[in-house]
Amino acid sequence: MEEKLQQCPVLKDRKVGIINFGVQGYGTAQELMTFRHHVWDYAPDLVILAFYAANDIRNNYRPLERNYLRPYFVYKNGELESDMSFRTMKSWPRGRYVFSMVDILLIWLIENYLILQLIIKIDMDSKKSLFLNDYGKIIISFYGEPQLNYDWDKGWQVIKGLIKLMRDEVYEKGADFMIIAISESHQVHPDLEHSQKFQNNHNLSDLYYRDRRIEEFGKQENIPVYILARPYRRKSRKNREVFIWV
Repeated sequence: MEEKLQQCPVLKDRKVGIINFGVQGYGTAQELMTFRHHVWDYAPDLVILAFYAANDIRNNYRPLERNYLRPYFVYKNGELESDMSFRTMKSWPRGRYVFSMVDILLIWLIENYLILQLIIKIDMDSKKSLFLNDYGKIIISFYGEPQLNYDWDKGWQVIKGLIKLMRDEVYEKGADFMIIAISESHQVHPDLEHSQKFQNNHNLSDLYYRDRRIEEFGKQENIPVYILARPYRRKSRKNREVFIWV
């Protein structure tokens, strides 16, 4: 990418360098902390935030994420404040998909009693089933417009607040800031019929609501937003290519 950008006429007289601070599994709250603690050591001219609605809205709002083993930002008196309560939390309540009361049983009991081994097996299957059920709902829910004051609406409010915090800190340093909205597979599938079938099966009015919403937010808050779904959709259906994010 550095080589391609270096060929851009606008940048021909400047040395281009790209540093990727992305970490798998991080939500925007953790990205903001990474940004504050590490990014400015390199004095960037441009900070790009990747926004992926399928993950980022729930990652930053505890009732949606259900994983307590991470930092969050919560609104208090109209202001976002960091919530680091996971540091002092006991093991078993940290994540409903990982821990349960069964996990605090002594290891030697588990190893020596078949009935306890059966309990562990049932518990592990239950956690997996719970995750798959919740995740199945999540991958549908983020497509639509949320009801006011419900979890997905509150999740949107938190991520908007986090983005504004990052924007303000970037602009204060004299750098530029933008968002790239990552596409989702059903939006850019090379087979239009596949996308329409998915939309109809789940009674979705629009596969691009979240893109329009983040784009409108960018206009309101003086943040450039680039929507990847548009060029990727055109290219995938023209060339019959499948795009996979890794």
